[in-house]
Amino acid sequence: MPLRMPPARVRSISKTTNTEPVTRWSTVFFQVEDAIFEVPRHRFTEHSAVFEGMFHIPQAGDAESVEGTSEGFPITLEGYEAADFRALIKVLYPAPNDVIFGSYTLTKDEWVGILNLSTRWQMKMVRRRLNRPIALDAERRLTAAQMREHAIMNLSKMSLASCEKVTLARAHKVAKWLREGLSEIVTQEEVLNPIELKSQVGIETAFMLMWIQNQTLRSLQTRSKPPITLGIRPNAGSDAKVNEVFKEEIASYESWD
Repeated sequence: MPLRMPPARVRSISKTTNTEPVTRWSTVFFQVEDAIFEVPRHRFTEHSAVFEGMFHIPQAGDAESVEGTSEGFPITLEGYEAADFRALIKVLYPAPNDVIFGSYTLTKDEWVGILNLSTRWQMKMVRRRLNRPIALDAERRLTAAQMREHAIMNLSKMSLASCEKVTLARAHKVAKWLREGLSEIVTQEEVLNPIELKSQVGIETAFMLMWIQNQTLRSLQTRSKPPITLGIRPNAGSDAKVNEVFKEEIASYESWD
């Protein structure tokens, strides 16, 4: 008697519609100095006006020869340092430990490099002035866009000399450091070498600081007339004079905050 197999049961599989968008991260090749970097492109297009415009420019030629599509045809970034770019990558694409512990183990030079690139490539901070919760994906965008502000915050925690604050402020448009650095130079007790001051902040700034100090000394209404030298005790009048004399430069940097 032949063995009859039971009829096969056909189970219908219902295809669910996936409403979530498919994530596709294309990579781009950059050359900075002698180093080649292959990184996902989306962080640069999302958070840098410079790169967003660059990648929207149509390029002629076949796909294989387009700049940035391969190691043999990278986008060459002239005038930048590989160490700065490498530091920027650490913040744009954090390692798991950085995410878990909520901090980056970067050096002072690396933060200066990040500040330099985020300023030059217009990676401004997206300020949060909302009284309502922000969606998770929006939080991620904000975190990446806060690079410049994050670099300023971390560098502010480190030891920055007064003249160094002024130099960094002018190089990277940081109003806070310019105001602090100039005020500290005027009010610090230690007398600086005029030649050293001129080389670090420039002859015009050095002259204006000496003028501010002279005006502050006059306001003290002392009987003797002290010489015009840098090195007086902190005084609120000096801060006000710094804000008044350098108000245009300070205001131009505040637009970046």
